Amino acid sequence: MSNVTKLPTAARRKVKNPKKPLDAERDNIEFLSVDTYLQVPVSRVLEQAKPFDLKRVLILGELEDGNLYMSFSDDDRAELLWMIENAKREIMDQ
Repeated sequence: MSNVTKLPTAARRKVKNPKKPLDAERDNIEFLSVDTYLQVPVSRVLEQAKPFDLKRVLILGELEDGNLYMSFSDDDRAELLWMIENAKREIMDQ
């Protein structure tokens, strides 16, 4: 889909034994504009979304206890479901 912005930090698969991520606060780290197949820190994904002029946001996450976390900026449930369905299609097409 041409209207979906792919963030360079979007993890595409789980890593069985992920290495400890580099400290994102270090000055000598350069973030590359490429897709990654590795697990990345949640804070980095959220930080990299900030510069985009997002019309609405839907955040899905997994809590430490395995439960689902969900938060959204829009009260239109139909629009949220549309976003989820389009995201599902994007994930399946990759």
